[in-house]
Amino acid sequence: MPLTIVWTETAKETYIYVLDYLDEFWGKKHVNNFIKKTDKVFKLVASNPQMFHNIYENDSVRKGLLHKNCAFLYRISEENIELLAFWDTRQEPFL
Repeated sequence: MPLTIVWTETAKETYIYVLDYLDEFWGKKHVNNFIKKTDKVFKLVASNPQMFHNIYENDSVRKGLLHKNCAFLYRISEENIELLAFWDTRQEPFL
């Protein structure tokens, strides 16, 4: 049974930042495509939470890619998947 994905406030804020960037520089079509891609990937993650690698060995935080320029961080628990943040991979990571 797929786990529920829970968005942190940071995840919500950084996702909106990515959508705003796409809208400003690429337009609504790219925003809609990105949202569809995000939904598709998160359905896969909910069913297979370990599909992406841990950031560090023995760490519970995992990094997934939505696009070559956009990654996201998440943590798996027994009850759900906690979505932590999104970021532009061309920038310095905030870790």
